Amino acid sequence: MGIKTLSHSIAAAIKEANPEQTHSVEVMAYSLTIILNTMFIIAVSLVIGALTGNFIATLLAIISLLIIRFVSGGPHINSVWGCNIVSILICTVVPHIPMFLPLLVVNIVSLVIMLVFSPQPDKNAKMPTGLYPYLKILSVILVFFNFFIQSDVIGLIFLIQAIIIIPWRKEGRA
Repeated sequence: MGIKTLSHSIAAAIKEANPEQTHSVEVMAYSLTIILNTMFIIAVSLVIGALTGNFIATLLAIISLLIIRFVSGGPHINSVWGCNIVSILICTVVPHIPMFLPLLVVNIVSLVIMLVFSPQPDKNAKMPTGLYPYLKILSVILVFFNFFIQSDVIGLIFLIQAIIIIPWRKEGRA
């Protein structure tokens, strides 16, 4: 059973249990799909992290990616499984990557990209544009904290997210 099917089944059961005080099955299934996908990514990543002896670093990667992605946005992969695989790969591979540049350079590059391109909110979120300056400030502050924390894992996660938010294609072009 896929996550979408499971989400729909749970939403239908919730609707049946309380038809008057619940949203439509479609709305609840959509929300449940997001929640279940996130739980799946976290669980699989943590299992891989534990098996490879990098549980704490993997947990740090997950938390860092969740937070910076939430405030800086970025494009989404259309496929649920594609999103799951890419997210799991990022969270489980980063703790194993040796730092290829000085952390100072990684932090500066991430900071500049966040200053220029964040936020890139999901179009489906319908977020008020008045929040964009605050999201930019939060993105920059998060990256700035790594100048003090000095974490290679956080630095690489922030760099990956910074690269992800760069609009590589112009709207309307394929």
